[in-house]
Parts: sequence; structure tokens; C-alpha cells
Amino acid sequence: MNYQYPQAFHDGSRILAGSYIIDCGTAQLASPECTPQKVHIYPIRWNTSPQGNGSGGTIREIRKQPDDVNITFNAMSATGVSLSQHAFFARLQFNPTPKTGEPRTPRYDLVNVTLLYAPSGTPTFSTNGSHLSINQESITVGEARGISSMGNQINYVGFPAESCNIDILGVSLQTSKVVRVTWDPEYVDPIDTSPDDKWVAIMDSTTSNRMMFLAGMRGIPPLVDALITGAISSIRSNGNRGFFQPWLVDQYGARYYEDG
Repeated sequence: MNYQYPQAFHDGSRILAGSYIIDCGTAQLASPECTPQKVHIYPIRWNTSPQGNGSGGTIREIRKQPDDVNITFNAMSATGVSLSQHAFFARLQFNPTPKTGEPRTPRYDLVNVTLLYAPSGTPTFSTNGSHLSINQESITVGEARGISSMGNQINYVGFPAESCNIDILGVSLQTSKVVRVTWDPEYVDPIDTSPDDKWVAIMDSTTSNRMMFLAGMRGIPPLVDALITGAISSIRSNGNRGFFQPWLVDQYGARYYEDG
């Protein structure tokens, strides 16, 4: 089992880890009363079959929302030799006695699943004769990173704002306005926001300078990134070794405070 990105529920008795919810019933997870006999590990299932059968779709990079009910997640899809990814928004619903699908054990089902993609949306690039325009307000959610603590903004890794610079962007759920959450070269992941949304905790590869030969020239339009974004982002790590350091970023995005 993969218990990545553990996230605690406000009730103190549950934690989301990977695609599972670990539950200690009436006991607090951090208390002596939470004994192994009380712990249940419930899988999360995303139904992708019209008949509701099978094990469902594979989900990754789950982020729990402040209401403890909704989540964002991402899913990979392959078409021929092409590999793509889309982001989704969904609601957790506990199912104690599933009648269809696998596993046929108590689980959390994802309901009201919404794809965060608009095929007819405003394109990032447009041409007018010999002129090429880049629309920084284009919403291209490549990988969802959750909703802000106030619940009014979806944060995501999208199409780069600067060439070879993988930052976090955010889109307002009320106005659709796109803002840049982080403003430094290299790669950011993961992130979490403070309760008032004025601060963002991030893991950033800036300290290592590993990607500086790509992302060091600030303000360059992402003209080449349409083809090589995937290759650029892969440089952030060396196999299983990551090069991230924690940073605290204020609400203006461009001011970083190093942890420690």
C-alpha cells in the first residue's frame, strides 16, 4: 500500500493517506485509546464503469479539502503512444456495504466526480497573422494540488508562466481569475495553505540549483514548453532522490522564507 501525502481530518480520528482513509472510530489517532484492534483502513474507489463493476480507476495525488468531504485527485490515461493526465474534483461518501464493484468491503466511494477541463476553453497560444500571443489567464490544470483553506481557489500545476519554470497557479472558483502562487525558478511540489490563505508552505527545488540551467532566465515566454514540459519536470529528481527544501511563501507569492 502507498500511504503518500498523509492529511488529517479535523475530527482527529481519521487520516487520508494515499488512496486510503485510516480510521480509529471514536478514538483519537494520536491517543493511547487508538489500539490496533480499533483501526480500520478503508480504500477509496472511483467508479469508471457504467455497470459499476471492477476495481475502478487509478487515482493519484489526492488532496483533501478543508471541509473534510471533498477532494481533488489526478488520473493518468494512455491513448496509443500518448500519455496524458487530467484533474478531478469529487466528494467522499462512505459505503459500508457495497453491492457492486471491488473491493466488496466497507470503503469510501467518490461521487459527483467533476473533470477540471474545458475543451472549448481559451487557448494558451493564439495567432493573428505573424503575431503569437500567450494568454496567462488560460486555465490549463495539469495536476491539481487541492483547494485553498478558504475554499475559493483551486491550486494546480499548469502550463508554465515562464519558460522551463514549474510553478503553482491558482484559479478562483468565483471569478475564474488565474493567479500565480509561486514565483521562483525550478520545481514546486507539494503545497499547503494556512487557514487564512495568507501563507503557503511549499517544497521547492530552488536551493539545489538543479534546474537553474533551464529556469534561471526569468521572464522568458514558455514557447518551448508545449513540447518539453514533461522532460523538464523530470529533472527535479534523480531516481528516488529528491532535491526539495521547505519554504514559507506569503500571499504575494514572490517573497520566500526558508525553513530553518
